[in-house]
Amino acid sequence: MSLSSPNKKARVVNQSSSAQIFVDTIDFGTLKNGPARKKLRSAKLYMRSKFGNIVFSNELARRYGDNGIVSTSENPGNLKTDLQRHTPGAFMMLMGWMFSPAPYGGCRSL
Repeated sequence: MSLSSPNKKARVVNQSSSAQIFVDTIDFGTLKNGPARKKLRSAKLYMRSKFGNIVFSNELARRYGDNGIVSTSENPGNLKTDLQRHTPGAFMMLMGWMFSPAPYGGCRSL
């Protein structure tokens, strides 16, 4: 797989979340609807989906990065946007360091 011009790049950005830190493996038995999946709560499925987005992004970059495909994942919850408008000030004082300016979302790797 390659792009038509060596100077061109394609960018793939997958959305992730801080919730992915609670997952460290993919349980393939829960990817399709069935008994194993039904035992999981929606929050756990969400965490696994965000972890899967990171794994996919990293693998796409590993396989096709030399062909001009830039693949990354981002956590939009860590961007300074209006999402934090209702966050208590004390939390923002303690954790505000981890937020990046919104324009960095989805374009850091280019």
